[in-house]
Amino acid sequence: MSASRPRIYYGWIIVAACTLIVAFIYGVQYSLGVFLDTLQEDFQWSSFMISWVPGLFMFFICVFGLFAGWFSDRYSPRVIVAVGGFFTGLGLVLTSYLTTPWHIFIYYSFIVGFGVGCCGPPIFSTVSRWIVEHRGLALGIVTAGIAIGTMIMSPLSGSLIDHYDDWRVPCRFIGYAAWVIVAAALLLRKQPETASGQADSEGVGTTLSVEPGAFTLRQALQTPALWLLIVLHTLAFTGLLMVMYHVVAYAKQTVMTEDVARAATLLTVISGASIGGRLAGGLLSDRIGRKPVFALCVLLQGVTMIWMARSASVGALYAAAALWGVGYGGWGPLMAALTAELFGLRYMGSILGVVSLSYGLGGVIGPAIAGSAHTEADSYSTAFLIGGVIMFAAAVIVPFLKRPRLSQAS
Repeated sequence: MSASRPRIYYGWIIVAACTLIVAFIYGVQYSLGVFLDTLQEDFQWSSFMISWVPGLFMFFICVFGLFAGWFSDRYSPRVIVAVGGFFTGLGLVLTSYLTTPWHIFIYYSFIVGFGVGCCGPPIFSTVSRWIVEHRGLALGIVTAGIAIGTMIMSPLSGSLIDHYDDWRVPCRFIGYAAWVIVAAALLLRKQPETASGQADSEGVGTTLSVEPGAFTLRQALQTPALWLLIVLHTLAFTGLLMVMYHVVAYAKQTVMTEDVARAATLLTVISGASIGGRLAGGLLSDRIGRKPVFALCVLLQGVTMIWMARSASVGALYAAAALWGVGYGGWGPLMAALTAELFGLRYMGSILGVVSLSYGLGGVIGPAIAGSAHTEADSYSTAFLIGGVIMFAAAVIVPFLKRPRLSQAS
């Protein structure tokens, strides 16, 4: 009888736990800029030195993400995510006690980078294993945690710094709070008894350990599809991080002259709009497919980046930022979903860890293009125009993504 079944499918509890974890790890990541400005003032560090902090942080996230994906395929995501949560909090607490420049590279870039890297691929691969029929929606909910964490953590950090007139207390406070990740990680399980999306409620299907047609990492690396997927996401992240790192500076230079607080609200607009984009994009991808939604979203971002470059008023820039945020949110959940559809779920953690390297590549290429363009022309407009073209190139790649046959990797 149906009365014997649980009222709430456990997969949705996994989704809730993962959303909380994602909110914390990305909130920590994107609030870094709030602390760096204060640190630079307190210790009189050069801009060149301080710029290495986020660069090395992102590098370690990618490196340890590869290990975490491999680990979660073979063991429990509960263990690796709990370890990641512990070290995320520990690194922040230690950072609050730093006294010399090299401490921040050990405590923050390395230890916090290790913690955050351990959480990423296991989270998205676990959600993908538990929810299949509504995978796009589930991943949309989880990635909405990125925007929620950003919208809460950065303003909270700034407010605490203002309240205590010290960056150390809020850094320590956020470090202790980050240990909630450990508690949330205890709710994670590697996979349900069955791997089928319809099996979510019907209890039928095959286990992931014998999933037919699933690629190992080695097999996936031998297919053009994986490399095309990496190129696609590298292009998308290049445009994404170009805007996320430079839109405030662009606004200050143009229509919001020297109004730092007002210019910073553009990031809030982008994050808020991305929540709706993530939910809508995930839900729509369940209905019409991942690839059409991905292509439409990066095209929307390409158009709005060109619009940003030509914006001559505050209202136009806000409107462009909001639409850009919808596009960003729309394709955000689809990296994991596309990876699962192309290569299967059995070794998804390992494969997703490799695909996630595109985030690090984009994080280097996008800001570098923007910085170089600004140096040459004393304006970010050219950079945003280049970014728009990059997004169009990403849209062109999408139709060429095809699920490979195992025979291609033999």
